[in-house]
Amino acid sequence: MKSKILQTVFAGLMLSVCNLANAGLITFDAGSPIEEGFTISSLSGSFLFGELGNSNIPTSGTPSLLVNRGTPASINMQSTTGELFNLLSFFGSEGRNINTSFFPRFGAEGIEVTGYFATGGSIQSRFDLDLIAEFNPLLDFQKFDLIGFNDLSRATFTAYGATSAYSFGIDNIEFSQTAQVAGPSTLVIFALGIMGLAARRFKKR
Repeated sequence: MKSKILQTVFAGLMLSVCNLANAGLITFDAGSPIEEGFTISSLSGSFLFGELGNSNIPTSGTPSLLVNRGTPASINMQSTTGELFNLLSFFGSEGRNINTSFFPRFGAEGIEVTGYFATGGSIQSRFDLDLIAEFNPLLDFQKFDLIGFNDLSRATFTAYGATSAYSFGIDNIEFSQTAQVAGPSTLVIFALGIMGLAARRFKKR
């Protein structure tokens, strides 16, 4: 009987300390700056949503976000409820097809991602684009993996290039959110409560 009670206490403690990662994907399919509990806002430039690919603009084959008319183009990503999050990956494009006269003036050569930690400080990575943008859904967008972008309060995506980095495309931002872990005092109270209930059961018998 004692072993069963100890097992119950142990199981309760394990449930209390487990992190429940809630993964998600921002696809921009709905054509809205608010999706999956996040708000995407412009720091510089305007938004164009949808399947935008044409003779001038790269395509992902699905709806995406084109950040246009920025100097340089830049967006901010933040949870609508203020929850912390981890950035895992995203797809990016040059914003203009390279075989057009628009690219030298307006296309991005890369995307800089900056994550802001809730505890202060930041992390930054630059991702050079391959400059293959030909209105081809198999080639136009590249996937970039993010390492160390954890426990963020917000993140920014900013174009860079030899020109003004006027625009860039972004799609399928992958993220996760982790449930808060119970602190030591909470675990002690929880354990004492279960042990107290167990002791009462012994007395009744």
